[in-house]
Order: sequence, then structure tokens, then C-alpha cells
Amino acid sequence: MPITILPGVIYRIQSVDYGTYLERRNDDSLVMRPDKPDSISQRWFLRPSADGSVFKVESADTDQRGFMKAASISKVSKGEVGELAFGPSDSAPDQWALIQVDKDSISPICYLLLQPAGNRDILLDLTEPDKLILSRDPAHRNKFFHGEENLQWRIVEASPSNLPETTGDPIYRIRTLNGDGIHVEKNQLSIINQSRGDHREWQIVSKGNGKCTIYNQHNKSYLNAVENSDGHWVVIFSQTANNAEWDIKKNSDFTYTISIERILRTPKHQHTQPFALTLKEKSVILKPAKEAHNQMWLIELSDATLGPVDEPDTDADHILPNLATGEYLVKNAANSHYIRFKANTAVGTGASQFMGGSLTSKTRLKLSKVGDKGASLSCNVQGIIGNLGIKNGQVVNESMTLTIENGPIAGQYYITDGNGNAIADNNTDNLVVNQKGAGSLWVFEGR
Repeated sequence: MPITILPGVIYRIQSVDYGTYLERRNDDSLVMRPDKPDSISQRWFLRPSADGSVFKVESADTDQRGFMKAASISKVSKGEVGELAFGPSDSAPDQWALIQVDKDSISPICYLLLQPAGNRDILLDLTEPDKLILSRDPAHRNKFFHGEENLQWRIVEASPSNLPETTGDPIYRIRTLNGDGIHVEKNQLSIINQSRGDHREWQIVSKGNGKCTIYNQHNKSYLNAVENSDGHWVVIFSQTANNAEWDIKKNSDFTYTISIERILRTPKHQHTQPFALTLKEKSVILKPAKEAHNQMWLIELSDATLGPVDEPDTDADHILPNLATGEYLVKNAANSHYIRFKANTAVGTGASQFMGGSLTSKTRLKLSKVGDKGASLSCNVQGIIGNLGIKNGQVVNESMTLTIENGPIAGQYYITDGNGNAIADNNTDNLVVNQKGAGSLWVFEGR
């Protein structure tokens, strides 16, 4: 896949050798640091030249604009190590060419080649974990396609949409958590218990910064949103992609939220608000975005394996459509306390117990499926097996079948005995059993 740099999109520059990212420090030095996905100091614009062949590397920090510059080209020309600097926006910025290494990679790798006249063999180099330098290629580019990984870089979009990866045409299906597909008929969206056919095929193209256009293969137009005469935003189709860029956000599991920025008007003021595709019975409408199950969608490649056409998909590896089996840290949604297992090796398994009440001490629990609808949560700590259970109104360390139920907010769950009795954290070390409520909602982290 060729390297495509999109205008106005924010990128990060990652070392292939060490996995660290280019970062501007407060003293305007340039260093390599571990992943800080939300840090503005690791975010950059690649500003193209008029012909798009070379780029200026500009900080995305609006409070401190500036560019990556070569501070000592003369040293490099003499075969010495050169240095990098961060120059202010009113200085003459250097330009860099992206020379691609692996054209078959989904995340293309490139060399960053400095482009001042007469110095077309100077490369960005990371010889040690934090030693960012300029080095000269004495072979004058003959080794470019065989260079070491210290010379290789990934240009990574800072806020990608994280769609299922493909090297072919980006054609997808969009489905509900029950497996029903979004269907287009006469420019109207509906939900139908089928998945094949171009009525249900969408070309989703990333425009950078998490935004995408969504194009239906059947009616050959773009999904868009307009305000109707009642002041409500509604889904329409348009022949052009103007003002039709959607934010596609991957949730903590395998689902997505699909929203578009529009103006929300009230009697006293107006402000920009994301409106999300929302399931309402057998139709799709726009509602203000929030964490809700009816705003969560499955997005999959159109050539993905399907079950029977007229039946929703079932998955033996899922407790619920949006919760897969696997290992998790289980955190209380109200107070962020984790479930932990205290293994008492001195007196035996009987004295070991499940506990709560801690923000930092935590135990990774294995979530397994039991029968058609049941589940179990277990762990192994210092060779002692723990099984989370509910018995006689108490939390016990005993193997038994639990029921995981969706809570009122997407991504939050009740852990119950199937009869309405739920495990809760009461802000002490002890886990308790209560009726379902705010203190008994749990988040499953880090499958």
C-alpha cells in the first residue's frame, strides 16, 4: 500500500527499531519517547510541497507552532553526526521525502530523507533508544532498500478510525449486535435479517483524524445528515461527499459508534454536537451520541464469512454479542475498585477469597462460557485456583455458574446468580451481594 499523506490530518512518527515516537519537549528539543496517544507533543502535521513530493514536519500544537529542522548539515556533509532541532514557525523549515521500504505492508515503512539542495543522502537516524541524529548514506542511496531498522519509520495516523484492515477495496457491512444488517431501499435505512447484496454493502473511506465517508453500493450515494423542518437531524443520501464525513470510533470491544458533527439548537443557544446512528426498532435514526447499546454497530468486511442468510450470527466465544470470552481486569463502574483474589497459601484454598476496595491491586480473571447462557470467572494466583461465585447472599470462592447481564450503559455489566442478585463493591475490602444497581455495575478491561 503506498504511503498516503492526507491534508490536515495529524500523524505520529514512530521508530521501527524501538517502537518509540518523535516528541517535542518544552525546551524545544526533539526526543524519542514511549507511546503517549493523547499527548499533543507527539502529534505532527506533514505539510506537502506544491507537487506533493516532499513534506515539512510541523508540530500540531497550536500554542507552539514550529518545524523539525536539521541543525548541523555541515557536520553530516563531513561524515560527522548531525543534530536535529525544533525551529519556530517563522524560520525556513526543512523538507523531507518519504522513501517507502515495504510496499506490501498495511502500515507502510519509510525512510525520512532530508531534502536541502546538494544533500540528498542525509537520513533521520535512531542509533540508540534516545539518540536521534542525522546520518549520511555514504553509498548515496544504494543501500536504501536494505537499510537497518534504525533508519526506518512509520507514519501513523494519530486518531485512526480503526476499521477492519484490508488491502483491497474497502467494502463493508454494518450490522446490529444481533447480526441484522443496515439495508438501503429507496434512499431509506432499515434493519433486515439478511447480510448479502449491494443494498447492504458500504464503501467506507478514511479521510483522516477518525473521519470517513460512507458510500452505499446500491444507490451510489453518500450517507449524510440534514436538519428537517422540525429542527431534527435526519439521515439522507447525497451525491457528493461534501459535509458528509462521519466519525467512526472503535469501542473497547469489537463494536463501533458511527456519528456526525451537527449543530444542536436550543431556545437559548446552539453548539456542535455529535449525532450517532441509532437503532430504533427496525429503523435507523440520528440521536445525540452517548454510551448506549442501540448506538453500537458491527463493521465487517463484505467478504467475511456469513452464517445462514436469514438468521443472525451466533458466536460460541461470546457471553453476550458485545462481550467475548477471555481474560479481563474487572473494575467497578461507580468507584473504579477492581476485583482481586487474595490467595492464602499458608492455610489452603478455603481461606482464599475474592475482594474489592482497591484502585491498584487487581487480579486478571478468566471469563468462560458455561452452557448456552451461563458464565464463570476464575483465576490462578500462586498456584491456587479461584472461582468467583454467589451463594446464600454472599460472594464465595466456589465454582458455580454466573450470569453476565448488560447494564443500562454500553460496556457496563451486572455479574449475577441469574435471580437478580448481583455482586457489588461497597467501598471496603469486601465484595457484597445486592439487588442490581449502580454499585453492582462492572467494566471488563483489557481482553
